[in-house]
Amino acid sequence: MKPAFLLSSAIHTRFGVFTAEQRLDQTINTLKSIRSRVPDAQIIIFESSGKSSVTQEELDKLTDADIIINFHNEPTVKFTHDSTDNWDIVKNYTEMIVFHKGMQMLQSRNILEGCDRIFKMSGRYNLTDSFDPAIYDANPNSIIMSKRRASQFPAGVTGGITEQFMSRLWSFPAADLSNIIVTYEQMIMNFQSRISDKGYADIEHLLFKHLPRTNLLEVDVVGVEGQIGPTAGKVSD
Repeated sequence: MKPAFLLSSAIHTRFGVFTAEQRLDQTINTLKSIRSRVPDAQIIIFESSGKSSVTQEELDKLTDADIIINFHNEPTVKFTHDSTDNWDIVKNYTEMIVFHKGMQMLQSRNILEGCDRIFKMSGRYNLTDSFDPAIYDANPNSIIMSKRRASQFPAGVTGGITEQFMSRLWSFPAADLSNIIVTYEQMIMNFQSRISDKGYADIEHLLFKHLPRTNLLEVDVVGVEGQIGPTAGKVSD
């Protein structure tokens, strides 16, 4: 397996309980956890700070990343961050927009050439001892997610989506990149529609609705842990 890890990150934000310094330290630990377990991985950070841009001093500390793409000046990132106090909207919409644009950019520039599996990983989380490369070697053509979970919301709130896929760590074959880009286009449109109708949507529910099923493999544990931004509660998948 020759993997690429695409990390979603937001060092500077007005949301959540962690300071920018803490978020930077957590991201540094994310990178170290990948390097220690998958030394030859290509690691790319999609940095989407809405409050202010990362500084050169901060970038210089992210030495384990191969590429850092700064989306602070992306108009949708700044507008979304400043236009609402709803953390769910800011986090989910920004991440979907940035991940979609980032994948398009990497594809157009052939940056992922030579990689056979692409991991989407949330910055500030760490790989654990449960991360098992053998699963991916044994299933090279599969989209691999942790097993679906029931929605915490009534179906009427989510537009009828009753289950969800956790998005802290999941992956897909590099050959599926174009399909995943299209999936994110569908997710973004669905998100916009739900918010316009005053309903709820997030990445987890939208992944469940829109991810292709033909080569989807659900596993008990993917091997990731960390603390969620709003409350610092510990989670693992």
